[in-house]
This record gives sequence, C-alpha cells and structure tokens, in this order.
Amino acid sequence: MQEVPKQKRFPSFFAIYLFFWMAENLLAPYLGLYYEQRGLSAMQVGHINSWFSMAVIASSLTVGALGDKLGRPRRILLALLCGMIAGTFFLSRANAYAAIVMAALVYGASYAPVNGIADKLLMDKLRSRPESFGKYRMGGTIGAGIGVILSGVLLPMLGFPSLFAGYWAAAFFCIAFILSLPAATDAVHLDKARWQDYLLVIRHRRFFPIYLTMTIWGFTEVGAAQFLAMHVTRAGMESSYTSLFVGMAMLGECIGFLLVPWLIRRLKPHQMIAFSFVLQLFRMGSLALLGKIPFGAVCFSQFIGGGAFAQIYALLTQMISATFPEKVSCSAHTLKLVVNRGIGITCGSLLLGYLFDLSACRHAYGILAVCSACMALLSFLVGNQVFSYGYDFDRPS
Repeated sequence: MQEVPKQKRFPSFFAIYLFFWMAENLLAPYLGLYYEQRGLSAMQVGHINSWFSMAVIASSLTVGALGDKLGRPRRILLALLCGMIAGTFFLSRANAYAAIVMAALVYGASYAPVNGIADKLLMDKLRSRPESFGKYRMGGTIGAGIGVILSGVLLPMLGFPSLFAGYWAAAFFCIAFILSLPAATDAVHLDKARWQDYLLVIRHRRFFPIYLTMTIWGFTEVGAAQFLAMHVTRAGMESSYTSLFVGMAMLGECIGFLLVPWLIRRLKPHQMIAFSFVLQLFRMGSLALLGKIPFGAVCFSQFIGGGAFAQIYALLTQMISATFPEKVSCSAHTLKLVVNRGIGITCGSLLLGYLFDLSACRHAYGILAVCSACMALLSFLVGNQVFSYGYDFDRPS
C-alpha cells in the first residue's frame, strides 16, 4: 500500500487555479450585462459570445499543438496570462461594436488554453495518484466563489471599472505563482508529437464519447454563464442575485471536487456522467421556473448543479490523462475547452441570444433542461459500452 504522507504536494497549482478563476468570476458572469450597458442587443451579445468561442477553438488547438511541440508549458501560460490582461484592458475601453468584438477575441484566445495546460501540468505531477486532482482543482472553485462574492459587492458600489481592476490584480497574482513553478516544468518533452499521433488520438474509441460529453455539457452550461445576469434582471430581481446563484454553484462545485475520489470508487464512468446531467437538469429547470418556485429551491438546484460540474470535469480529465499518451497531452486537455466552450457554448449562445431577443427566456432554459435530461438518459442506456469497457482508473500511466 502506498504511504499517502510521502506524496508530494503542489501548492502552486492550487494558487494558480484559485487566482485564475477568481479573475474569471469577477468579470465573466456580468459580461452579458456589461455588453447591454454598452448598448448592445441580446442578439449582438450572442454573436460576441460566438466569436469569443471561435477564438477559443482556434487558440486552444494552436496553443495545444505548440505545447506538445515546444515542451514549454510554463512560458506559454505566462504569455497567455499577459494576453488576458491586454484583452480585458481593451474591452474596458471599447465602445463601438467592432472594437468590443476585437477585444473579446484577444481575451478569448488568451484565456482559453490556460486551464487545459494547467490540468496537463498537474496531471503529469500526479501520475501515481491521479484521483487527488480534485484537491488542487478545488482551488479554482474557491477562487471562483471569492470572485463572485467580490463582484456582487463591487458592482453595485463602484461599477464595472472595479471588476476590471480586480480581474487584473488576480491575474498578476496568477502570474506570480506560475513563475514560482520549478524551471524543470519547462523541460523539453523526451518524445515529440508527430501529426500521425494526433490521428491516432482522433481514432481512439473513447475520443468521441469523451469530447461529445464535454460538448453537450457546454451547451447546457451556457445558461449559467453570461446570460444568467440578463435572465435574473428580466425576472424582476436585482442583478446581485446572480452572485448568489453563482456562489451557491461554486460551493457545490467545491464539495463536488472533494467527493470525486469517493464517487469514482463506487460508480462507473457512465453512471457518474448520467448523474451529473440529472443534477444539471435540476439546475437549468429551476432557472426556467425562476420566480414561480420557492427561492430556496432555486438556490439548492444551483448548489447541486455546481457539484455536477466538478464530477464530470474531474472524471473526464482523469480519463483523458489515462487514455492518451503524454506527448499529445497538451492538445488532449486543451481540446476539452475547444468542444466545451468553442462548440457547445457557441451553439448555446446563438440559441439563447435568439430566444432572449424574443423575450422567451424561460423557454430557453427549458430547452437546456430537456437536453440535460436526454443526455442523462442516453448515458444510462448506452454509456457503459462506450465509457467503461476496458477502462481502469487505477492502472499506472
């Protein structure tokens, strides 16, 4: 039996996740409201989110391949954080629609690969105990919760300039902890990836089910992103309730990451995925009924929905690390964001932007709830064949 006390700790990764997601949740939940204050329509907001997602796709694919080829993930992370600061700075100054789109593209291209590359670096360190991934990734959840609380306090008092300033401060702290990683983190890969290796990844029997699941999750998750603040205000509630809902989701996510090792030992992968989508059904369904069901029920649904994200994200991250070779791991992990935000959220943003312009907000969230229910049912019925066969979490990498 392995002696747990001898297991190395990596506190810098906890801090990197914490400050990265603190920055994102200071600003991201209110971007839709920010665009509206700049005079943009809901359809234009949907278009901006879609362009943002296109930048996510292009950047994640490119940066992932560069990470595999160059073997310099630490330096790549530093460059991406600088791009995030530059993109949000231009966004805070932009007034015209075209300028806002360009700033969002810079921001999206810089932000997209960060989490995937950090996941890759951390999983490389945790090869003997991959189930402890959630303990470090939980730092992002705590940071996100702090960011949401701060944004809820700062926005009514000081407006959007305070959110941008907080974003930049958190990003600088993230840079500091990336710099604290040992120089060996940037060691050149012993085995360079070739284009044939990427073809083998695409042809792998688990490629489609893993990334399709992340795509559908992104589609259903769009309701908890930029459109949430708009939905809350249109339901006749104060915008600060957005922070409460997101904060409840972050609390659930934090607990979810702690429970992941326990769940993995007791449930098969397809069962965890189905369970996550059932919880997502309650989360989106409660938002569809916002104002018509008890407020406490909505808060509880956001709480369990946040835990669902932790379960599905940690599960699929470990599956990716155990399934695909290290020489293409940068691309494999950044591809999570490509399908999740680049494809899933793009489609969801277009749909919600169209329905919000028609004042059909409840119908939009109803569609997301139905999609979650369908995915849960599909995972229960056929997930065992596509996820579980021949898979062992405990095998050495």
